[in-house]
Amino acid sequence: VDNYSVMGFNVDTTSDLSQSELEEVVDLYDVGYPGAGMNYDLLSSNQDNPDDETYVISVDTDDGERYVAAGRINFSYDDMDAQLSDAVVHPDLRGKGLGKILFNLRDNRAKERGNGRVYTWASTENPAVQHIASENDYVPSGVELETVDMQGDKVQNILMVDPDTLTGRSDTLYAPDSVTGVMESFIDGTELGENVDREVSSID
Repeated sequence: VDNYSVMGFNVDTTSDLSQSELEEVVDLYDVGYPGAGMNYDLLSSNQDNPDDETYVISVDTDDGERYVAAGRINFSYDDMDAQLSDAVVHPDLRGKGLGKILFNLRDNRAKERGNGRVYTWASTENPAVQHIASENDYVPSGVELETVDMQGDKVQNILMVDPDTLTGRSDTLYAPDSVTGVMESFIDGTELGENVDREVSSID
C-alpha cells in the first residue's frame, strides 16, 4: 500500500517501515494497548508474512512523524476469512475519528483481498470498537469468548461479523485450534447466513 493521506494523516503498512519505525509502533501499543502484548519481534516477523497485514496511521509534527494508530488484519491461508484485530489509538488522540478511519481501512482491504467472512472480536471493556463495528453494519453473533490478556486480566469478547460476507462461500470455516469450538457454536447458533452445513477446520 502506497503512503497516502487521509484527513491529514499518513497511512502505511508495517512492511514499509524501518526498524526504528517499527519500534515506535511498539511504543504506541505499549501506551495505548498494553494488553495486546505487541513487540518488535512480532511486528518484524509479520513484515514478510503474507497472511498478516498491519496498518499504521501517523501524523507529521514539528518533531517528525508520530505514529498515532495501528491495527492488524489476519487472513486465513486461503484468504477465505479475515479478522480485524489489535487496533490501537494513542490515548491523546481518541475521540477524533482515528478508530473509525482505521476500521474502515482494514474492512475495505479485507473485502478487497478476501472472498469470505470478515469479523472482529470486540472486547466488552472497549465499547468504542463495538460501536464502530456496528456503524459498519457488523452484528454480534451471540458468541462470546473469555480470554486473558498479556497483563493477566480476564477479558470478555463478542464476535462481530459482517453478515454480507457470510454467503457465497466454501463450506469450511478456518480457525485456530484455540477457537474452533467457539466457531462451531457460532455456526450452530447464528441466524446471520446459511451456515447449517458448514464445518470448522483448524488452521494451525
